[in-house]
Amino acid sequence: MTLHEWTALVGAIAWPVTILIIVVLLRRELVRLIGRVRELEGPGNVKLAFDSQKIEEVLEEVKRGTATSKALAARLEKSLRQPHRQHHRTRKRADFPV
Repeated sequence: MTLHEWTALVGAIAWPVTILIIVVLLRRELVRLIGRVRELEGPGNVKLAFDSQKIEEVLEEVKRGTATSKALAARLEKSLRQPHRQHHRTRKRADFPV
């Protein structure tokens, strides 16, 4: 391999390796942060709300081996059909001059 090929290879793997090192070093903090997520918003007005109590119930069923994939899918479908209470929070926005 020439020097140019080596630099191209190092350049191609530098960012993925950097991200991997950061994730490994901060894994405990990332797990705690993910555990605190209660709601996600995505493109196309997609909103996902997480109920930690229900998640714990499902995890316990999975640990005990009493949850089948069919039962979990039915439970998810049922929860998607039920209307959820909306939590309205007022967000303060700063108006910046353009």
